[in-house]
This record gives sequence, structure tokens and C-alpha cells, in this order.
Amino acid sequence: MNASIDKFIKFTNITDVREKLLRWTQFLIVLLIAWFPRIKVLPQLKLQILIIRKVLRCFKPLHHANVAQKNYKTNSNALLILKNIFFMLYLGLDQIVLLRMVNMLPTNPLTLQLAPKFANLFWLTALSIDIRINLNNMKVMDDDLIQNKSKENRNLQRIQTSQKQYNALRKIVWDIMDSYIVSTYLNYMKPYNTLVGIFGMTTSMLALQDIWQKC
Repeated sequence: MNASIDKFIKFTNITDVREKLLRWTQFLIVLLIAWFPRIKVLPQLKLQILIIRKVLRCFKPLHHANVAQKNYKTNSNALLILKNIFFMLYLGLDQIVLLRMVNMLPTNPLTLQLAPKFANLFWLTALSIDIRINLNNMKVMDDDLIQNKSKENRNLQRIQTSQKQYNALRKIVWDIMDSYIVSTYLNYMKPYNTLVGIFGMTTSMLALQDIWQKC
């Protein structure tokens, strides 16, 4: 019992958890706006939550820069390095948007249009790279399983591989849902608010689930 309480306390003290809970709430409001468009307070509430989320993410660009640097030093997958670079650029430009929203930067074409547009483009690019990484991982796992000649080892490997493939497929679906969301921000796809709300709430829960498992 004490271990469960300790895990819950540790979970609630993580900044990412608070940010993802706010993200879930933000997309719940998107869903409510789609269902109850006449409730005037919802758009303003969504905006306030968005500002708080951006504040909580202010140091995230440094995290992705650090991950990219470490992967570069160890000659890791180039796609993994690129993914973190694009996440860093996305979150870095997102801070310019935040400073404009809290009136610390002037409202001009750079802060109002270019910064959010390129932030979303970098986010979409990072998601696309992550999808490619997980597709490659699934193919490598299949190839390794085929090349394993030993029947006993193959059965054990099949069990291990199936879990890894599930995790990779789960991440692909996750990235596709987020890609739809950001595509609506870029006007690449029609924004069905009900779908945006459901996808945003789902991916927020997936992120919270991952953090919980790591606690």
C-alpha cells in the first residue's frame, strides 16, 4: 500500500504530469466547445490553460537539445537525432508564441503568424520522423525473428518481439493522432473539433500512462 502511495506522490510531483493533465483538460474543452458552442466561457478557459501549459514546457527545448547531442556523440540513429532537433525547434518557437500571448513581445507578423506556423511545421516533421523510426523498428524486429533459426529461441524472441511491436504500433497510432491535430492547426486538414478533442485527450492519456509506468 505504501509503495503505491509513494508512486502516486512521485507521479503527481512530475512537471510533465501536470502539463499532460492540463493538455487533457484543454482537449476536453475543445470537445465541449464542439458540443456546446454557446457556452462563452469555454474558449477563454482553453486559452488560459494553453498559456499555463506553455509556461510548464519552457525548458523542454533544452531537454531535446541534450538528447540530440548525446545521440550524436554515440553515433546513434540519425533519424533519432533529427526528431529531437525538430522537437527542440518546435518547443523553442513555441516560447516566442508564449511571450507574445503574455504581452512580453509585440504582436507582429513574426510572433503572430510565422512563429506559430513554423513551430507547428517542426512539430509535424518531428512526428513524421518518429513514425518512420517506429516503422523501421518493426521491420527490423520482423527480420531478426525470421533469421533466428533456433525454434526454442525463436519462441522466446517472438514473445519479446510481440510486446516491442505493440509498443511501436501504439506509438505510431499516437503520432498519427497528434499529426492530425497539428495538420488542422496548419489548415492542411479540415478541423473536426470532436475528433481533435478525442485525439488530444487520448494522446494525453497515453503520455500519462508512459510516465506512470516509469515511476
